[in-house]
Amino acid sequence: MADFRFTTSSGPSGEPGATIALVARRDQPPCDGVSGAFDAHVLGVHLGAPARVRQRREGHVHEGVFGRGDLTVIPARWQSTCWTRDRSGFLHVHVPDALVARVAEGIAPPGGREVACLFRFDDPVGRELALSMLHEAETGGDAAAGYVEASAVVLAARMLRASGLSLRPPPRSGLPLAVLRRAKEQLHEGMERNVGVVELADAAGMNVHHFSRMFKRSTGLSPHRYLGQIRVDRAKALLADPDRRIVDVAMEVGFANASHFAAFFRKATGMTPGAYRRASTGTGTGADARGVTNASSAPRTR
Repeated sequence: MADFRFTTSSGPSGEPGATIALVARRDQPPCDGVSGAFDAHVLGVHLGAPARVRQRREGHVHEGVFGRGDLTVIPARWQSTCWTRDRSGFLHVHVPDALVARVAEGIAPPGGREVACLFRFDDPVGRELALSMLHEAETGGDAAAGYVEASAVVLAARMLRASGLSLRPPPRSGLPLAVLRRAKEQLHEGMERNVGVVELADAAGMNVHHFSRMFKRSTGLSPHRYLGQIRVDRAKALLADPDRRIVDVAMEVGFANASHFAAFFRKATGMTPGAYRRASTGTGTGADARGVTNASSAPRTR
C-alpha cells in the first residue's frame, strides 16, 4: 500500500496549485459493489496477476479480464461501482481537473478537450509515465515533486488525446497479447542498454522480420521507433529536475553520450534538451548550466 500527494505549481494566472495523487495497492482483496466518484481524472494501471473486473460507470456496465499493464480511465466525478472475483493490484494516478483544463487549451482539435471514459486499453507511453511517477515518488526524495508534476502534464495530454478510443479491449491482431506485453516489458526494462529486435524476436521464438511486422501491426510503430518514443517521453520527465545533468539523463535513457542524446531529442521534439527544460520548468540554471551548453554545442553523431 502506498499513497503519495503532490501540489502542483501555481497556474499562469496565479491560481493555486492542485493535488496530484498516486495510490498503489499491490494485493487488494476482491470487492463486491464498492461505489464512489473521484474528484480528479483517474488513470489506472493494473498490477500483478490477471483479474476479472466488472464495473458500472454512470449506468453503463463493462466487464473484462485485466492483465498486468492494462490501463483504464475514469473521468472526474463519474459515479463508478466495481466488482472483482480475484485479488488484484493497481496504481491510480489522480490528475486534477485544473491541470487537465490547462493542458487542454493547447490540444487540437477542440473535440479532444474532454477526458473520455475508457474501460480497458493500451498506451505504452502512458503506462511508463505512470509507473515511473510511482517509482520517483517512492525513491526520488525532494526531486519527486517536480518529476511527478511534469509527468502529469504529459499524462494529461495523452488522456485527452485518447478520447477518440472506443470502449473496447485492445486490438487482438498482430502479436499475441502475452508476447506483445513481454516485448514491451523488455523494451522498457532494457531502455538503458539498447535492446535490439533480434533479442526481442528470440525471446518470442519468432523470425526477426515476422516479429517486426507483427509488432508494428500491434502498436503502429516498429520496435526501434517504439523504443525511441519511450526514451523521449522518459527523458522529458527526467528533465523536470533542474539539478539532473543532461549527461545523466542521456545515460538513464540509453544514450552513450550527451551529444547523441541532444541530436536525437531535438529531432524528435524540435528542441534541445536544455531548451525543453527551460520551456517546461522556467529555469536555466543548475544542471542545465553545467551540462546543456556542452551537449548542445557538441557535433551531432547522427
